[in-house]
Amino acid sequence: MKVTPKIVQHPSTPEEVKSPQLPAEDALSEALPMLIDILIDSGFDCHCEVFQRDFRIVVELLRAILYGQLGIKHELQRGLGSNNPIPPMD
Repeated sequence: MKVTPKIVQHPSTPEEVKSPQLPAEDALSEALPMLIDILIDSGFDCHCEVFQRDFRIVVELLRAILYGQLGIKHELQRGLGSNNPIPPMD
């Protein structure tokens, strides 16, 4: 994953400019709560520790796919297919 250095900002700089949110993170924060609600409504126990631990891989895989669309590397992209715009990592 790409790490960007921390840049010191003037105190009057708006918060959204100081810490820009990636569109992938915005999409995840919008979509995943709805997915969890759908799973709960379908009778799945999304509150148990085992589900939460296992669901993290779903979140990271989706993050890797979305990051790939943005041209940002993610460790899990090496397992994705050739449709991902970032070539597999060696």
